[in-house]
Amino acid sequence: MGAALLLLVVGRAHAATASGPRPGTASHAEPPAAMSLLSADSTRLTGTWYSGPKGAPVLVLVPRGRRPDPGLDSLALLFQQRGFSAMTFALRDPAPADAEKDSLRYLILASRWVEDVVGALRAARARSDSTMHLFVWGQGMGGVLAVAAIARIPGVCDALAAEQLYRTTDDAMKLNGTFVIPEAIQTRNLHLYPPDEPISAAARLNIPALAVLTGPDAGTPRDLTLQVLSRNRGRVERWKRPWIATTGLTPTPADADTLAAWFTKWTRYPRAR
Repeated sequence: MGAALLLLVVGRAHAATASGPRPGTASHAEPPAAMSLLSADSTRLTGTWYSGPKGAPVLVLVPRGRRPDPGLDSLALLFQQRGFSAMTFALRDPAPADAEKDSLRYLILASRWVEDVVGALRAARARSDSTMHLFVWGQGMGGVLAVAAIARIPGVCDALAAEQLYRTTDDAMKLNGTFVIPEAIQTRNLHLYPPDEPISAAARLNIPALAVLTGPDAGTPRDLTLQVLSRNRGRVERWKRPWIATTGLTPTPADADTLAAWFTKWTRYPRAR
């Protein structure tokens, strides 16, 4: 009886430690701090830093679009509460309120935004020492930008979690109906360097990756996220969630628990430098 009770108590303590402080509980975390950073091509960007405990791993949350995204700020707080330092930032070319006045309204991926992500990863690395792990999460546009940026700077990132990817901008533009618009094709060709296409960039990755697989095709040969990340030369693990049919959903606190646990397991290994 005594041994069984001890196992129960230890199990409960381990579960509480693994998930970290729950959202809404008291925390000694520092408040978010505004920061300035430079893209890889020296464009000034703005971001927010959520400081974790000393020696905490760092998670960079890549923007899902060109508009302000409070959902990412909420997600950064969840990771801060789970013992991470987290960083959010804004891409250049903020979208105007009137889409008709947006000269980039058809653009879904641009190499200069990849430059922004490269700059953000370098800025996050500069805020940590060489032994601290740096991770990246990206969803939709943020996911494909993350893949392209990590492919450009091997060794900076230690693991990636990505979801709702597409293979090529041709495929994505066919799905959203802009592939038949000449202006859309011209804009894409002007702003995108072909090696930054997801299916090309993923082949240059060599890091642990978590493929977050959503929708009815989750985990099947038709799953686009899996097709892209399967080209990664590092270990690829799958988190299948076929019941999620809506794109762009911000991870919940329970999702943050799962993601934090997956990232944390890679901190057991020394960084490959």
